[in-house]
Amino acid sequence: MLITTRSKKGPNTFSQQIKNLEPGRLYSFRMFSGDVDDLSQVEPHAITIKFENATPVPEKSFSEVCKSRMQASTFVNWHIRVFRAKGPTARLSITDWADDQPGGEIGQRLMFNFIKVQPYRDE
Repeated sequence: MLITTRSKKGPNTFSQQIKNLEPGRLYSFRMFSGDVDDLSQVEPHAITIKFENATPVPEKSFSEVCKSRMQASTFVNWHIRVFRAKGPTARLSITDWADDQPGGEIGQRLMFNFIKVQPYRDE
């Protein structure tokens, strides 16, 4: 789990290179985000998820607020992005801003957890 605190000075960004991709193949990225200080908030989180050296597939991608299965009054955001690899590697970058604006409360502490990339099986 990683925790960021949204700043008015600029976004917190974390990234990682994804390796062993098959060029042209579809992959899915999955992640949960949550408000560390108040998991009872039913709100979408202002975050940005980007891929370098990959083509996004927006029609198969989404973010939604979900109720936790563990506790009835706990809510998280479930993020799924599908992308097509352009090469054997791609860079995943995540920020706690919505594009070039904070998009959410300054000082909000967001957790990012269960980050996963795997081949996507198109139906």
